[in-house]
Amino acid sequence: MAVVLCARGSSDPDANADVHKLARLLYEGREFSRVEATFVGVTDPTLDDTLHDIARHRPDAVVVVPYMLGDGVLTDRIRDGADGFDAEYPYVDAACGDPLGTDPRLLDVLADRWQEARTGSVEMSCDTCKYKVELDGYEADVGGAKAMLRALNHQEAHADRGDVADEPHVHDAPDKHVAVCTSQTCAADGAPAVLERLRQEARDTDDGSVRVTRLSCLGQCGDGPNVAVYPEGVWYQGVRPEDAQRIVASHLERDRIVSDLDSQLL
Repeated sequence: MAVVLCARGSSDPDANADVHKLARLLYEGREFSRVEATFVGVTDPTLDDTLHDIARHRPDAVVVVPYMLGDGVLTDRIRDGADGFDAEYPYVDAACGDPLGTDPRLLDVLADRWQEARTGSVEMSCDTCKYKVELDGYEADVGGAKAMLRALNHQEAHADRGDVADEPHVHDAPDKHVAVCTSQTCAADGAPAVLERLRQEARDTDDGSVRVTRLSCLGQCGDGPNVAVYPEGVWYQGVRPEDAQRIVASHLERDRIVSDLDSQLL
C-alpha cells in the first residue's frame, strides 16, 4: 500500500521541506510500499501529479492523508482528487483519510509549545528559514535578526545627519508600488509565482523606483491573482506569471496600462 501525505503548500521552502521530512518519518519502520509528500496548491508536486506518478508503480491501494487540522475547502479538494483517481485507475483501490481533527495528542503538542514559550526554552532549527537565510530565488524575503542588524547599522551610520541642514537624510518613496495579494484564495491560484516573477522583472529593469510587496488580501477573492499598482490605483485581475513582464515593461516603465488585465476594463 502507498500513502500520499497531502499538505496545503506554502511559498516558504522550509515549511514545504517539513512536509517531505514528515513523509519520510511516516515511511520509516512501516510496511508501506512508498510514502509521498504532495500539496493541494501553491507549490509542486501537486496531488494530481503525485497520484498519477504513483499509478505507474501499480500499488494495490493508495491512501491520501490530509495533513490539516480540520475539514474545509482544501480537504474537499483532496477528497475529490482521491475519488477522481480511484475512478480513473480501477486496478488501484484509492481512498482519502480524515484530517488530524481533535486528536487528544494535539493537546500534548500545544502544551509542550506553551511550556517552551513560557520558559524561553524554544528550540527550533532556522537553518533553512527563508526569512533568515538567503536561499536562491528568495533573497528578497530575508528578514528577522539579519534585517534588524542592517537597520541598526543603517541608523547608526546616519545618526548625525539629521542635524545637518544642507544634508538631510531622506528615503524617497518609490515611483511605483506594486502590491500582490497572497491570501489563501489568490495563493491557490498561483499568486506566489506571480509575486516572484514581478520581483525578478523589476530587478532586471528597475532603477530603484519600483517596489513589489505582498499583501494579505485585496478584497477581490475569486478574481485573482490580484495585483494593484500605485499611485495610479490600477487593479489587475487574473494575473499569471507570464503577465509579469508585460506589467513591468508596459505599465511600470512606460505608464501604459495593460488593458486586458485591468479590472475596470474587463
